[in-house]
Amino acid sequence: MQRIYGGLVLLLLLVGGTTLNAQTAAKDDFSSLAEITTSLLDLEADEDWSIYTDTENHILYVDFAKLNFNLNDITIRNKAGEILFQDQLWDLPVDTIYELDLAPFGKGAYSVELRSFTDSVIRDVEVE
Repeated sequence: MQRIYGGLVLLLLLVGGTTLNAQTAAKDDFSSLAEITTSLLDLEADEDWSIYTDTENHILYVDFAKLNFNLNDITIRNKAGEILFQDQLWDLPVDTIYELDLAPFGKGAYSVELRSFTDSVIRDVEVE
């Protein structure tokens, strides 16, 4: 009879240890989420090709596949801060290459704001 109770206690200890290990792994997963939400800020200083402006053809490209966060919308503003263009991006596939013709805005300096659901990044572009 003691063997049965001893076996049950051992089984409970093993199951309890597995549960604790799973909770620790889940905690580690949440720490990686924090890295994703702060990566949008890091994008501003990073020299990558996720946002690219073809100055010769006046086209702005945003490569969703190279971004590690989901975009909500894009906004183009002039230097006075007026919104010239806005588009919702949340329903586009994650492998989209978004193209925006900047020629209709004319020559000048503009700011491109990409917003996720939690943060945003602003890039300055020049149309010549």
